[in-house]
Amino acid sequence: MPYHISARAYLARAKQQLLANTNESLFYAAFELRCCVETRQEEYATEIKFIKTKIKPWKIGATAKQLERIFNSNKIARITMTDSNTADFVLYHTPVSQKLYREAEKLGEFLHRMEGFKNDDDHFWSSTRNKIRKIYRDAWYSCQGQMITPPLQNHPFKISDPSEQLKEFLQRAGRDKFTIKTKIEYLDQPPKEWVCDLSP
Repeated sequence: MPYHISARAYLARAKQQLLANTNESLFYAAFELRCCVETRQEEYATEIKFIKTKIKPWKIGATAKQLERIFNSNKIARITMTDSNTADFVLYHTPVSQKLYREAEKLGEFLHRMEGFKNDDDHFWSSTRNKIRKIYRDAWYSCQGQMITPPLQNHPFKISDPSEQLKEFLQRAGRDKFTIKTKIEYLDQPPKEWVCDLSP
């Protein structure tokens, strides 16, 4: 089976490791989640033309600063596109929040040898499992958006995995030169229909 390296692929493998529910799987889950966040940031940064500096994905904090200089918001952006003859297309840009990237940076401590042996009933295992599951949930929300680029003025947008209907709509807009009406909203909470696939 190919080892895919998109943010969503790393996220899926992190889920598999957490569902395994073993002590050793926590370390593999931490690795996959760290890579998920690194990759999600890189996916965003490489598509924003205003960022000229070469991104070093493993430097999560530095990448976050680059992104925040361009789009300093932790809120989910909801972009609604339509014209007079077409149903609305709703897309989301889900930033890697400050909370998420700071927690992801700390996952580095699980990528090295343990300082000492811990019994199976040690509190370390349950607290670590809870911590990593919370990071997973934040990463899950970050990976829900289809808009790779945030809504910026004078900047083309990039959409991941657009539906056939959306592709046809955008192609028709380019061909027929009609105006796409765009509405942008910033959400304090994720949409209610977004339910993380891993319980707390």
